[in-house]
Amino acid sequence: MDSFQLINTDPYPSDFTVEYRFLSHDDASYAGMAKSYRDYLGITADGASGEAATLIQAIGLDYKSGLFGKNYVAMTTYAELTEIIGELKAAGVSDLEAVYLGWNAGGFYDNADARPAASLLLGGNAGLAKLQSTLEAAGIALYVYGDPLVAFSAALGQGVTKKITLANFASTAMTTSLFGNVWFRSPAGIAETITDDAARYARLGIGRFALDTIGEAVFSYREDGQNHYREEMLQTTYAEVAALSDYGLGLYRPESYLWNLIDSYYFAPIESNKYAYVTDSVPFVSLVLHGAVNLYSPYVNYVSDDDLFALRLIEYGIMPSYLVTYQPTHELRYTNSAYVYTSHYALWKASIIKTDTAVGGILSEVKGSLMTYHRYVAAGVAETTYENGIVVYVNYNETAVNVGGILVPAASAALVRP
Repeated sequence: MDSFQLINTDPYPSDFTVEYRFLSHDDASYAGMAKSYRDYLGITADGASGEAATLIQAIGLDYKSGLFGKNYVAMTTYAELTEIIGELKAAGVSDLEAVYLGWNAGGFYDNADARPAASLLLGGNAGLAKLQSTLEAAGIALYVYGDPLVAFSAALGQGVTKKITLANFASTAMTTSLFGNVWFRSPAGIAETITDDAARYARLGIGRFALDTIGEAVFSYREDGQNHYREEMLQTTYAEVAALSDYGLGLYRPESYLWNLIDSYYFAPIESNKYAYVTDSVPFVSLVLHGAVNLYSPYVNYVSDDDLFALRLIEYGIMPSYLVTYQPTHELRYTNSAYVYTSHYALWKASIIKTDTAVGGILSEVKGSLMTYHRYVAAGVAETTYENGIVVYVNYNETAVNVGGILVPAASAALVRP
C-alpha cells in the first residue's frame, strides 16, 4: 500500500519560550556565558563534587550464543575487581570511581527485565558484599550500569513504546555484536525499573547507578492512544530522573536539562566538532560543570596518544576513564562486547597509573572548584583559571614557553597557586 507524508496541522503542539541574557564587560565571553547558564540551570559547587578520581569501568558478565542457549563468560568477577582496585590504590592511584557493567545474575545484555541479584559466576552474594565493603572502606564509589530506556526485544511485557506511526520504536541507540538494534521503552517507566526493586538493591548494598541512553535520547512517541512530543518527553524524563534523587546517579553524554540532577558525567566532550571555521576548542561543558559534577573522559583505551590526551584532560579539567576486564580481551569474542578490542587490565595497568599521576596530580588541586575562565594565551598554550585562584597552563608545543614569567615545559602543564 502506498503512503505519503502528512504535514501536521499543529506543527508546534507545545508552547516555547526564548529567554535572552545580555552579557557585558568580562562576562561577554564563553566563560561568562557558562556562568550565566550555570545559574540558569541552578547548578552550584559544593566542594565535594568534581573530585579528581580516575574512572574504572569493568565488564563483569557477558554471553555468547550457544547451541542450547547462552554461554556466559565471566570477564571480571567481584574478587577480581576488588584486586584491581587494591592494586591501583597500592600503586598510588588514590582517588577512584568504578562502574560495573554486567554485575548481576544474567549480566546486562538481553536481561533488562530480571530482578537484581548477585551472579554466582562472579562470586555470589558473599563476593559482592566483600567488594562493596572493600570499596566503601577505601572511599570508592561503585556505580552499577543500567539502561532502563531500552529493551532487547519487542515482545509483550517488555514495555516497548511505539512511534507516532504506530510501529514499534526500534533504535540503534545501542548496538552490540549480537544485537543490531534495540527498542525504546516508555520514558514514564524509567524510575520504577529501579524503585520497584529498591529493597533488593538495598540488601545488595547498591545505591548508585550509571544509566546509559537516558541522558541523550529525545524522541516523540505514542502511548495509550496519545501522541507525546519531544517537549513532553523531556519533562517526563526530568521527572523520572528526579525521582531517583535518593541514589547516586551518573549519566552518559547527558543533555543539559539533566545536569543539575547528576553526580557524574560520563564521556564528557574533550574537543570541538573540528569544522573548518572553528579556530579554537572551548571547554564549555567544563566551564559550566567543573566543581559541581564529576567529569570523565571517553575511554583512554581508544586513544592513540595518551600523553597528548592527558594534556587535553588537564586543560579541560576532566578525569580519565578506562574500560577494563580482568580476563584477556580475546575472551569477549562472539559476545555482545566483541567490538571491544583492548581492555585487559594487566596491559593497561601501567597506563592507568601514569595518566592518573599526570592528570590527577594537577586536577586534585582544583577539585570541587568552579572553572571560571579559559583562553589561549599563545599558539598551543592554554590557560584555565579556577575559583580557588589556581591557574593551570598547558603547553602543546615541542618547546618550552614562557607565559608571564612562568616557564611551561614542552608538552607539559604547569600549575600556579595564588
